[in-house]
Amino acid sequence: MIVAGSTSGYVSGIWTSTNWIRRTEDGGATWQTITPQGLPGTGQAVTQFVDAAVGAAAVGNALYRSTDGGRTWVVTPPPAALQPGSYLSYSSPAPGVWARQYYSTSWVSMTEMSLDAGATWRPGAANGQRPVRIDAQTWLATDWDGVTRISTDAMQSWKRVAGPAADAAAKTLQAFWFFDAKRGLALSAAGDLLETGNGGLDWTVKLAGLTSSYYGGRPRFQFLDAKKGWLQAADGRIYLTDDAGASWVTPLQPGSLAIVAFHFADAANGFALAYDAQGARQVLLSSTDGGKSWTQQSVLNGTYIGLKFSSALKGVLAGQGGAVAVTADGGKTISGRFSGTGAALQQLTLSDADTFWVVGDGGTLMSSKDGGTTWTQQASVSLPTIGLRAVRFLTAQQGWAVGDNGTVLATTDGGVSWKKQFAGTQNALTQVLFVDARTGWVAGSNGTLLATGTGGQ
Repeated sequence: MIVAGSTSGYVSGIWTSTNWIRRTEDGGATWQTITPQGLPGTGQAVTQFVDAAVGAAAVGNALYRSTDGGRTWVVTPPPAALQPGSYLSYSSPAPGVWARQYYSTSWVSMTEMSLDAGATWRPGAANGQRPVRIDAQTWLATDWDGVTRISTDAMQSWKRVAGPAADAAAKTLQAFWFFDAKRGLALSAAGDLLETGNGGLDWTVKLAGLTSSYYGGRPRFQFLDAKKGWLQAADGRIYLTDDAGASWVTPLQPGSLAIVAFHFADAANGFALAYDAQGARQVLLSSTDGGKSWTQQSVLNGTYIGLKFSSALKGVLAGQGGAVAVTADGGKTISGRFSGTGAALQQLTLSDADTFWVVGDGGTLMSSKDGGTTWTQQASVSLPTIGLRAVRFLTAQQGWAVGDNGTVLATTDGGVSWKKQFAGTQNALTQVLFVDARTGWVAGSNGTLLATGTGGQ
């Protein structure tokens, strides 16, 4: 058995990672620590082994291969058809399986698969959250929207075998916001801006034809009052409104940056995570005019998914591999912090000016009471196979977290204890919003939108 990981932190303002491998040949009774040679010293490695000798590790936009149990590593050549200067990404959708995505010299998006740790590649696609191998050629995968597909040719092609109707996915609300118990806005997966006046029972199309392309960020709304708000759409842009969504303005953004997350600390000061045109690096942007213009503050090391700012200066970033970073000067300098987990972190929120909360894979639910410096896992939550996707507090005491398999958790004591609430669905839940202690909504896959008038009780 081989276990791989990394220890990360900031040294002299540079994000560094020390990758390590531990190996056992007696069922875990004893372990040998291996210091891998040939892997770069910056960037966390995502590692998978095919057998006791052969494995691969993705670091940044390169894939390294080992044939001696992880002792030495050699970088694999990039695709021959890779467009110069374009982004090349590697991922491991299942144990022993690698996927790479890139643009060819004719600017065609390519996805290729490898079942031998990067030695050979062929066209294919890994559908679903985590494909499951049935035999050498057969795989099953279930998407986040509940659609199950089967591949009988080692993931070169897929056939739908089970799941909800195809139009259910288009009805899924990628983002929503309620101003009160009746009126709300939503963005559908089909690219329609919707409005309701009866608490979500009925929706009308307010604006059709918004792009439904996907840049890796989760679309979302944020309103500071009944009039002023922002929408991050699926095209990687932030739209502004000063009339409660009756009209929207598209601001200028630096270059061709694609925004994947944002948060405004007040009506003027906002921050955003964005990728550059090639998707090769992530940057932190700031705005001091309510999102009308943006300025780059930092180039980031690591992959962050969300951010929250308690003021125009203090904020927290969270993302893949349990990565957490803080800033106290509006993003000019970023300092890594130890989160205590390697799980992917999905969403951040604030319960008061100094208390941050974050949820993620494996039932991760953590809080920081010192502005993101130290983190504590909530002992009352034990959901090792459940991914938590969203968390929100109405007050410092009352909050909710939602996730996979219809999971809804609630607290009324500031997060000291969390109790599971019955949602009546097994669909993945990705959003939660309450306008008062009793009135709230959760949304998720397959067009799921649930409402409560009892605080979820």
